[in-house]
Amino acid sequence: MEPSPEKDLLRACMDAVLDWRHALPPAVSNSRYLSSEARAFERACESPDPVRLFFEELPRLVGVPLGHTKKLLAGVAAFRDELAGIEILFQEEAIQALNQTLVAHGVGNGKGVRDQAARWAGHFPKSFGRTLPDRVSQGVLSRLRAPYKDDGLLVSALATLLVGRPIRQWDDAIVPSFRRQLRSALEVIEGTALALTEAPDLDPELKEGLVALAKAKTATGAELLVAIAGRDEAVQVLEDISAGIRLQSQKAATA
Repeated sequence: MEPSPEKDLLRACMDAVLDWRHALPPAVSNSRYLSSEARAFERACESPDPVRLFFEELPRLVGVPLGHTKKLLAGVAAFRDELAGIEILFQEEAIQALNQTLVAHGVGNGKGVRDQAARWAGHFPKSFGRTLPDRVSQGVLSRLRAPYKDDGLLVSALATLLVGRPIRQWDDAIVPSFRRQLRSALEVIEGTALALTEAPDLDPELKEGLVALAKAKTATGAELLVAIAGRDEAVQVLEDISAGIRLQSQKAATA
């Protein structure tokens, strides 16, 4: 007995659903960045029974009776878009991680994270990269100063270097690992530069860059102090620090 046209159509639809499902990033199965409803929809799409999927599971998951075709299709499309957007969610997490790390290292928000990255990397001469102790820190510095076309390309390049996976292959556990590796790389870069400040032949360009970076960090720290402690207390703290520096200078001059 030959299959009916209706069954052929159901099977073709099911094949398309399965092809779409298998093309999704692996993280969609259990990512906390997705709603529980979207994850349930993804699991339902693994069903080998097209009749059950299209006539029972999808209406139940969307919460719309079978006869309300437009609402049902809109609900399915919303789940589809949420699942397909997991890579964008991870990319946004990576951009936020880079932004927050750069802010913590003295470079506030600018036109975008690429602008932040270029300003931070600009504190170090191009020749300085050769003095860095490992491939990762060298690669991070070179990528932060490179002219990527958009923020996504920048964090994608950093992702492959720092965690060994492009963002499309990320899962939830990769996000904190990326943050840690990024923070560690920037600390290595700054630490290496600071260790050179005691050298008698310190590169004047590096010294100038480190002074500018220290000023930026001081300004960022002052802004944070104002936000947490209030303007009056922040002013008092900064005045105390300034008085301490002047006292040290006076002692050094009379020693």
